[in-house]
Amino acid sequence: MKRRYRTCGAATHDSDIPECFRKRARGDLPLGHAHSAKADNKGLSQQAHYDVVILGAGVAGLLLASELSRVSRVLVLERNERPAVTKYWVTTEEALTRNADLASAADWALDSMDFIAFDGATYRSEGSYRLWNTTALTCLLLQRTQERGGVVAFGQTFYSYARGRTGLTIMANGERITARLAIDCMGHQSPIIMAEGCGRIAGYYLLHGATFPMTGTLMPVALHNLSLSEHAAYVEAFPTSDGQLHIVLIIPARELRPSTNLSAEFEFVVRKSPYSKFIADPRKRSFLGGIIPVVRIKRRALDRLFFYGEAGQVHPAASGTALTRMLLSYRDVAAFLADRLHHDRLAASELSEAPGKIGRLNQAIQLALFRDILQWSSRRFRTIVVEADRLRNHQLMNELFFGDFDTTAAGVAMTLRTLTKARNWTLLSAFAGGVARAITT
Repeated sequence: MKRRYRTCGAATHDSDIPECFRKRARGDLPLGHAHSAKADNKGLSQQAHYDVVILGAGVAGLLLASELSRVSRVLVLERNERPAVTKYWVTTEEALTRNADLASAADWALDSMDFIAFDGATYRSEGSYRLWNTTALTCLLLQRTQERGGVVAFGQTFYSYARGRTGLTIMANGERITARLAIDCMGHQSPIIMAEGCGRIAGYYLLHGATFPMTGTLMPVALHNLSLSEHAAYVEAFPTSDGQLHIVLIIPARELRPSTNLSAEFEFVVRKSPYSKFIADPRKRSFLGGIIPVVRIKRRALDRLFFYGEAGQVHPAASGTALTRMLLSYRDVAAFLADRLHHDRLAASELSEAPGKIGRLNQAIQLALFRDILQWSSRRFRTIVVEADRLRNHQLMNELFFGDFDTTAAGVAMTLRTLTKARNWTLLSAFAGGVARAITT
């Protein structure tokens, strides 16, 4: 395992949070100066006017905000009282190469990740990977947005919007904010996509984990089906450069069910499983968790409203790989949106032409794979691990992980031949199913 950059660890206590975070969280700063304002005749509050309102101050929202605030009046609204502490995400090394100015938020350079079955069968995927400190990345992007004149307001819950002839009115808390363009980066918390019929949810990844002080040496684990089960769950474990261990329990689910006892299952992993020996003190932890929706997006945009990040499903099956796609394309997306703003070409059909979209075939393959994952038992996952190890084609497996298959006719034919020759029937089924769905829909 190689290391090229060091960075600060994830914020776990209020004292670790940068001053700009803590001021926003305490509410010491107002929503933001309005570039022009007038009394609101509906008795709510003054109306603030911006070129762009971005809904969600996660990595996706702040990536676009940091670029668009160079040339536009930008307001970012975030429902949480402070930026979320999130787990480290893995991307390709190219994501850092193309964004050298973000190197302070990059952690380990990895050359392998393990996929482990319940009985210890292992596939070690090889490639050029980069682990990102996403809390540090959020802090860096927030600082850049504010330095460039953008306004970021926490504790602001978006609940509705209205479309006018020349713009949108965004309703959040007691505020009515007008904008020429809104960008939805709310992920699974977005009420817009489902309410407006812009997508269909195929299921979710449920995440429950924590960051601990680490002892010993552990190779990166991408997925480990630790416990034998009819419906497999997976442990992800990544050591970080500051001596911490990010360990997360991941459960694929078709529906959100309160009865799912993630906490109890995670405590077994932390206190009684083989991973416990790598945790210096199980009481010293910073909680990590979340819900990643897997959505088949029907429309990327509405008039004056653009979907991005998890909300836009730039990668339909995993947020980690979505980060790769965002880091490779967000500057092009921001430049595209700035141009559309300049020329007032903000109809849904024009916004839908934005770069960064995953290809139709790759999306179909990923969705077909996710539908398979929902049905995987421990035995089924073991078959996948054994097939991948037998294949020994790391390039093809990385194309699968990052949703970046060669989708030319020749590329698809080559992939089908490769999987057939290696007798990788499980992966072949998912790949062929995605191809068939893309052709017939």
